[in-house]
Amino acid sequence: MIVDCHTHIFPDKIAPKVMQMNRRNLGLEPYGAGTTSDLLAYMDDAGVDYAIAFGVAPDGGFVRTTNDWLISQADDRLLLFGTITPDFEEWETEIDRIKAAGILGIKFNPLFQDIRPDDRNMYPIYEKLTHEGLFVFYHAGMGSGHEDKKDIRSTPSGLRRLHDDHPDLNLICAHFGGSGMFAEVMTHLAGTGVYIDTSQTPTCRDLDISSLKKLISRHGTDRMLYATDYPWARQGGEYGWEYELLDMLDLSEEDRGLILGGNAQGLFNLQPRN
Repeated sequence: MIVDCHTHIFPDKIAPKVMQMNRRNLGLEPYGAGTTSDLLAYMDDAGVDYAIAFGVAPDGGFVRTTNDWLISQADDRLLLFGTITPDFEEWETEIDRIKAAGILGIKFNPLFQDIRPDDRNMYPIYEKLTHEGLFVFYHAGMGSGHEDKKDIRSTPSGLRRLHDDHPDLNLICAHFGGSGMFAEVMTHLAGTGVYIDTSQTPTCRDLDISSLKKLISRHGTDRMLYATDYPWARQGGEYGWEYELLDMLDLSEEDRGLILGGNAQGLFNLQPRN
């Protein structure tokens, strides 16, 4: 089983604008259209069985409409993660609503949401999500356009504080736990109970194989999740950089299988597809 644990989808009408904006402002060249149909086509070409698909609102004014659209994209191959922001006053009832509609968790992205993972104002939301058995997925580390680490809101140390304060929360950290912040990942996250995905922003594609082997050795293959960051990374053909990376890590077939989909299969109770 292959599960891509990090993809983004957008409504057909606005996807081209999002691709253009990220290309112009952040230098991110898309490899896909960023629509639901395009993602499913990529999955077919690449032999990917399931994918986590995100919808993220920048502020409370877009929470309900974003979640409504995401719910409308329901597909038996997509694991949908909705959006919540602390300035959305009805966040508690919204969590109940989207859970009932089949949403599995919430994606937070401090790159454009004014939040930090260890912000105490977020703690009631985490407590609710923990109680409901939902997952939390955080962008971690630098993003395209980041040059100063002082500007980073979602740091490995902040994610570690979140994990320590909410140990029962199902927490997934993107981009090897902190794009562009490998030393901090090794200090604060490696070996903890968080899950770490393999999606590589441009700021962490220069990680050397030796460093990645150290991270995987310390953290354990049972808490690593294969991920691409579609549409800003290749999923089709040879599964993209992340799949090729697994080839270079000299993993056993068992460990490789865990990262590619075995861990996600257990985490999300996924059934093999025919």
